[in-house]
Amino acid sequence: MVKTMAANRAYLQEVTNLYTNQPFSLIAYKLARKDVHVTTANLTSAFQRMLSEPKSKQKHGSQLYHFVVLSHSLSSHIAQLSAYALQHRLQYQRPEYKDILLYLNTLMDQVTQYVNSGAWGEDPAAPSAFHSLEDRLTQLITVRQEQINQGQGHTTEREEMLEIKHVRDQLQALYTVLKDMKKAAIHAADITD
Repeated sequence: MVKTMAANRAYLQEVTNLYTNQPFSLIAYKLARKDVHVTTANLTSAFQRMLSEPKSKQKHGSQLYHFVVLSHSLSSHIAQLSAYALQHRLQYQRPEYKDILLYLNTLMDQVTQYVNSGAWGEDPAAPSAFHSLEDRLTQLITVRQEQINQGQGHTTEREEMLEIKHVRDQLQALYTVLKDMKKAAIHAADITD
């Protein structure tokens, strides 16, 4: 579980570079993505081995299964973020992305820490960047509605709105998955003992 979280964190860090104008290495990105696939496969394999043991030896099987599923979801949402940035080349860089991604990395560190030691640090407050991004999206939707009423087709506001909406949806999905992983980790932490 710890290795899977560490691999996902490294993967998210490579993707974060795409959203924060940090130096991006395609090779490092591909290696991080590969590591996620390998560690997730190892976690799934360990879960399958646990299922082949007698019922009396299977501890917290449903929580571990939930963690495995969430791990797949986590890497899937990170892949969506990276695919969007790599294919569409972000045209409308938002400062909120950096704050939100740093927050998500902190949550990943907390889940890893809990699985590793059973200790849970202080929950960081969600950054105001979530609200700021939502406000910008609401502004763009309002402007876009006026443009539609005036018969305007493709505009820069439309493109920015679509881009922010897609990225916001993936960031929200990552946040939800990490909250669920926290719950699953709390119930499954003693599996690693």
